[in-house]
Amino acid sequence: SFRPSEHFYVRGALYYEQNKNHQTSDHFGGYVLATYRANQWLELHSMIDHSQALPKTWIEKNFGINDSGKVFYEETEIQSSDAMSTTLTIGPRIFVGDHITFTTDYVVPIVGEASIVKPWIEARFQVRF
Repeated sequence: SFRPSEHFYVRGALYYEQNKNHQTSDHFGGYVLATYRANQWLELHSMIDHSQALPKTWIEKNFGINDSGKVFYEETEIQSSDAMSTTLTIGPRIFVGDHITFTTDYVVPIVGEASIVKPWIEARFQVRF
């Protein structure tokens, strides 16, 4: 986190997820979030978020008897997902008192599998107690 002024801050994180399953991709990613608190009830924010699946490879073996009665054996190399996505999020957050917020975000896919999807709008309502 970095807060150069009372109204502006930047936050970021990196993560790595390791799956013990030899057929499930590990993941690497991170984000950078910048916010400007205009006043006590309005915050403007923007975030860039990246996620990358780190694929794993394994061999599947298959054997049996085919329709003509011959024994067969085959090995097939399989790879888990290598999906990648980077999105840009822009929007306001409205504060109602000390415990309620309402956020709307415009999410723009930039690269990766998400980039074939059209931008979308998300909304969140949060009550803290």
